[in-house]
Amino acid sequence: MEIRKWLLGLIILAIVSAPVLSILVWYFSPKYPINVMIVDKTVLTPDGNEHRSFNWVLKHHKYVKPDYSFYELEDYRGFFPLDSEKFYIDDLDLYSDSQLDSLSDTLDMVYFTDTYGIYFNEWYRHKDETEHSEIVYGRTSENDFELMQKMHEKQKLILTEFNTIASPTSQKVRKKMEKEFGVKWSGWVGRYFFSLDTTKNPELPKWVVRLYKEQYGGVWPFLKSGIVFVHDDERICILEKELDLIHEVPIINTQKYYQDFYGVAEHIRYPFWFDISYLEYDDLVVSTYKIHTNERGDSLLARHKIPTEFPAVLGDHIINRFYYFAGDFADNPIPLSAVYSRGIEYLDFFLYENSDLADRKKFFWRYYRPLMVKIMDDYYANINYDKIEN
Repeated sequence: MEIRKWLLGLIILAIVSAPVLSILVWYFSPKYPINVMIVDKTVLTPDGNEHRSFNWVLKHHKYVKPDYSFYELEDYRGFFPLDSEKFYIDDLDLYSDSQLDSLSDTLDMVYFTDTYGIYFNEWYRHKDETEHSEIVYGRTSENDFELMQKMHEKQKLILTEFNTIASPTSQKVRKKMEKEFGVKWSGWVGRYFFSLDTTKNPELPKWVVRLYKEQYGGVWPFLKSGIVFVHDDERICILEKELDLIHEVPIINTQKYYQDFYGVAEHIRYPFWFDISYLEYDDLVVSTYKIHTNERGDSLLARHKIPTEFPAVLGDHIINRFYYFAGDFADNPIPLSAVYSRGIEYLDFFLYENSDLADRKKFFWRYYRPLMVKIMDDYYANINYDKIEN
């Protein structure tokens, strides 16, 4: 009886002390200084949802600024919201060519997490927040590309993702990026919606409904979940659960070699914005999207020349040192409370709702976090080796 009490007490002590110990382990673990620039032009609130996943990775794994202070949510370049619909802008368009050249020498890496921008209706919030309106600020600029090009020449790491090359980026800048990095946008973007019922899903953009009605006889027949595809020329294609889709959510698939190399899941749902882009070199495609369609769905996609399988992650951090993530990968509603707990990643199954197909947290824990950790760890080791050699 005494042994049982002793064991029970030991178990209770371990449970109570584990969170404290994990924080202490994190606190006393070493820091890794690296000069990172984050560019985010789509920051509607101070929460910084479009880059907070990357900030979580930096802080949890103790990648810090050159002065050894932590990267915080406000450490980015782009659009900064203030109170009463005011804002200020701090971006690369303020730099001269010589300043960009100096910056490319100083930086170790740059991550363009979102360049889509801010639009009149959503910012001023007077009406029709999910309808298309004039751009207030955004798109990948000439100076953004100039910095990327200079860093590419100096073999610095460049991370880009969904819509860095897509609309509203100008065709001129897009062509320069395609030529420099070998990545080409098809013109198509897409997203899974847990409900296409306009009465149940406030996140369903009004412009999606409007475009579909304009092109298909003025009706909106969808009530279930599905995937919306929209082309840059405003063509639209919608696949609905059961009617067109065998599995309603796009799946990111990764072959065995890259699973092992990056530590990512073989299959993972991706329920957010993505685009269809291609890389000049097929051997640098890390993962691919798969849209699981039935015969009717195949026919609809074929009519619009949309593939059922296309790249999700393109590039490498060893030779080319450039990545394009064909999705809004860094936009995850990840709470920052667990960032100080070393080893929390081994309990990730408590931190997402697997039955919720629209939940992006599983994608963060099983794909984005390990992918980014591998990229950062390898690159950090390489640049420090280069410094020693030089």
